[in-house]
Amino acid sequence: MTESDHELMQRCRQGDSAAFERLVRRWEKPVAGILARLVGSRAESEQSSLGAVPGSANGRSEIEDLSQEVFVRVLAARDRYRNTFAFSTWLNRIVLNVARDAARRRRTRWKRLINHRPALHSKTPPEVGSVRMVM
Repeated sequence: MTESDHELMQRCRQGDSAAFERLVRRWEKPVAGILARLVGSRAESEQSSLGAVPGSANGRSEIEDLSQEVFVRVLAARDRYRNTFAFSTWLNRIVLNVARDAARRRRTRWKRLINHRPALHSKTPPEVGSVRMVM
């Protein structure tokens, strides 16, 4: 018999790392699928236009990084989980928040790139540190 998500979260709240690992294994593919639909194609195309190789930020894709961020947030918020709603509802809210935060970071990065227009014929190079890009 398999344990429900509620039971696993209850054990996780009590410090059982094996229960958390089972939740991650159970939900990692659905979470990655949702993230891929929300940010996948846009993220890949933006990475390639920035000169990065699509799907390979240090050997990992942005979807994998965001999935990991989701489960880090699940672990951090485990004490705030209430079993009055389905676990999937709570998890999906976290997934949406992570996707929204990633989109916000991407917009900020693009604004900085667009707003930085070095002078074409300037004799002095731009100051070091005058342009910061958040990655």
